[in-house]
Amino acid sequence: MRTLTSWDSLQPLVGTTSESADLDFKETLDPSQGKIEFAKDIAAFANWLGGHVLVGVSTDMNRTRCTGFHGIETELATKITKVIEEQVKDRCRPTPIFDVRSIGREGTSKVVVVVAVWASPHAPVGVCLRQEKGGLLVDKGWAFPYRVGSLTEYLHPDQFGVYESMSARRSAAILSSIPTNEREQVNLRWGVRATVPGSGYGDGQTVHLESVMVRFRCVDLLGNVASFRELNGDAPIDVPRVEWGRADRRSARPDPHRLAEN
Repeated sequence: MRTLTSWDSLQPLVGTTSESADLDFKETLDPSQGKIEFAKDIAAFANWLGGHVLVGVSTDMNRTRCTGFHGIETELATKITKVIEEQVKDRCRPTPIFDVRSIGREGTSKVVVVVAVWASPHAPVGVCLRQEKGGLLVDKGWAFPYRVGSLTEYLHPDQFGVYESMSARRSAAILSSIPTNEREQVNLRWGVRATVPGSGYGDGQTVHLESVMVRFRCVDLLGNVASFRELNGDAPIDVPRVEWGRADRRSARPDPHRLAEN
């Protein structure tokens, strides 16, 4: 997950970054409105791979690309922080791991509210739809949001199994942590269990037979697929989750960081 803990750490987002599966930009928030939305936004990140909600962001391109940080008044930031913490505590089960902090805007008294949300080890996280006014069905209803790019979708009952699998979420998190500038340097390797005479491998050992340099594209957690594309061609390579393991990232370092391989 990104590290957004200081004014300097926010600056690389300006002019280069749009809302995505791990970023949600908001110009401001009204603490008296949309309280369920606050809990929904936090749960959606917790049900994916974690992320940040930033309040006090200037945007363009239909409010999706960061152009700067105008910040909000400290008093408003305090109210927003309190409401977010209350709504998550009251509405989210299991309770996600998150942190709310205010980062001062240089040269002014205004701040940017940064909500950091970690991937939940106990997903899926549900949001209670209870409202002050509503029927019994609404009072007892639950929704299970998750991020898809810059959008929020909701889990169907038949999708819960994937989100309950920590191995799937852990593998997805490792693959998604590959830096953007290194996603075209992934060595995808695979093998079979076999006895190779004279190799020193016993029966049932995994022997690596093939490898190919690929570009890592994305992880479809619900589809149980990690998507790659050959560097020397346009052929897509979709690897089922059962095959996810480690992979080598080509590097100048003597001991390359190993990310996915099977």
